[in-house]
Amino acid sequence: MYRKKPKKVEKPVFPETLEGFDYKINEEGKLRRIEDDVIGSIVEDMMQAEPYDLVRHLIPINANPADGDMHSAVYMR
Repeated sequence: MYRKKPKKVEKPVFPETLEGFDYKINEEGKLRRIEDDVIGSIVEDMMQAEPYDLVRHLIPINANPADGDMHSAVYMR
């Protein structure tokens, strides 16, 4: 009987950088997925442009993100 010749399996290339895994460190020092960051920026720009003209507000109102205060953004007219 004949035996099948084993196929050579190529080893996958393992990324050496965060960008290779589609991640980056943002300006705030947080690990973010590149695709999610880009999509979020596009959506935020669209909400602040016409025809929506929404304004971004932080809650709680006295929150200071630079000091590490917990906060969230809401969009209102």
